[in-house]
Amino acid sequence: TLYDILSRCVEICSPDARYDSYSDGYERAINEPRGRIFEALILLSLRRARTSARKSASFYEAWDDLRKVFELYLQNQEKEEISLRAIVGAYYRQLCFLNEQWIYQNIDIVAPSPDKSPTLWRSFMDGFCYGTAYVREMYDLLNVRGYLLEYLRQETEKSNSSRRNHLQNRVIELSLVAIVLGHENANEGILGSIISDRNPDEWQLVISSIGSVISETPDPGHLDKAKSLISRLLDVRDTAPSDPKWKKSFRGLERFLTLLKDPGDPLVARIIRV
Repeated sequence: TLYDILSRCVEICSPDARYDSYSDGYERAINEPRGRIFEALILLSLRRARTSARKSASFYEAWDDLRKVFELYLQNQEKEEISLRAIVGAYYRQLCFLNEQWIYQNIDIVAPSPDKSPTLWRSFMDGFCYGTAYVREMYDLLNVRGYLLEYLRQETEKSNSSRRNHLQNRVIELSLVAIVLGHENANEGILGSIISDRNPDEWQLVISSIGSVISETPDPGHLDKAKSLISRLLDVRDTAPSDPKWKKSFRGLERFLTLLKDPGDPLVARIIRV
């Protein structure tokens, strides 16, 4: 079968050191032949599952065949499966469709801690941040382990900075979604650390990302959460208004005015003063 052919391809197609120079794990995975094979195995398993009745024997078989292959290589200590972990990170929601708990129960082999294996951990995070939507259970799992904040603050080589920085910035977008949905507040979690540490680059990313998180016609409740966050940032600024770093921190804040329909809103005057 096609599945057997792909499984055999994984056996004979080893990780290729020529792809080590790629800027992040996911870019490597979608260019390295071994990574493309792992991706094809996921896509084939999804097709098999979606043509089967949910909870049918064939649905479980599609997942079990994939699980056996992935666990074999994830548990292999002799090879650093960089591309596999990036693919798992990028496709984790699809894997949850096949089996809701597997990735959560196996997070320690899918994403070893950065202290234990920084390359494999970063590869998973690269894949996770490439195209992930906000899923609270996964967000909370990675957040409580400190993985999201550590990934955001990873040093990036200048030659690879643009693409990797884009992936790292996804952490801020996810944290903003958590704020807007009311799952966190600005005094805790990732945003709490960013606010208290007062890094102007991180503050500027928060300001510039708000517009991508809430739409031009936002839900009133979401807008209120975003306004509260901006007010919190301005409150901190007001404790030392003459500090020159605030100029960079609040760059682009004026764009938020387009979402405030009431010119009498007190936040309008505060933004204009910045």
